[in-house]
Amino acid sequence: MTQPYDAHRSAGYFLTRDFVRPDQSSADLLPERLISASECLASFVPATWTLTWVHSSDEARLRTAIAFGLSSETLPPVMASATESFGHDWGWPYVFYTLAAARQFHRSFLSSVPTVRLFGLALPQDLLLAFLKAAEPGTGEGATGFLACAKAGQPLEPGGVGIGWEILGFEYGMFHSWLCNGLERDVSQVLSIRPNTNGLIGSLDDARRVADYCGQESVGAEPALWQPWFLVEYSLPHSIAPAG
Repeated sequence: MTQPYDAHRSAGYFLTRDFVRPDQSSADLLPERLISASECLASFVPATWTLTWVHSSDEARLRTAIAFGLSSETLPPVMASATESFGHDWGWPYVFYTLAAARQFHRSFLSSVPTVRLFGLALPQDLLLAFLKAAEPGTGEGATGFLACAKAGQPLEPGGVGIGWEILGFEYGMFHSWLCNGLERDVSQVLSIRPNTNGLIGSLDDARRVADYCGQESVGAEPALWQPWFLVEYSLPHSIAPAG
């Protein structure tokens, strides 16, 4: 896949694990395991639940940590580091500002967790202004890390592998995914566009068409700003390479 780094602008870097295809999704169109930049579908570390000052019970934090592959012994140092580095290395709700910071966090805390994946997220440059306007916080709200990265206007760092475009809808400081709505079936039928082997859209032209479709009120997706976001995966020690 062509890697149009210079034509896209970064919204940050993410540590996640792939997840099992939801029951409501099409087994004919999507692989068994998927990757996403949306917290509606995927889990991320660090994230808001790793901040000591965010209200959450110890039991809820431990359940989330164990589900990601962390142990009860690892959780306290993860939370201490995430809280200390918040606002410097990473921002709300789960985005690293630099590739180096993401890799360092992985080395420190996640190297023993299987199948952790590191990817960067970027938007075509011509769509950046619309995102900046949509992501501007309202009165009394804090800015997201997505916005901080996008305002810098930098391309993703080289060295990764482009795995496709995810159609994401930005609303209230968070991303929805087109997969949350099972739209892969409609897109296949109406636009004759099928996801690639990563469950993403394989070309930018097709991704723009899908984003426009998702933004139509008649489709019934969330009333968000739907745009095509480029995912670029970076290697990690002991990580398993994605298909495609």
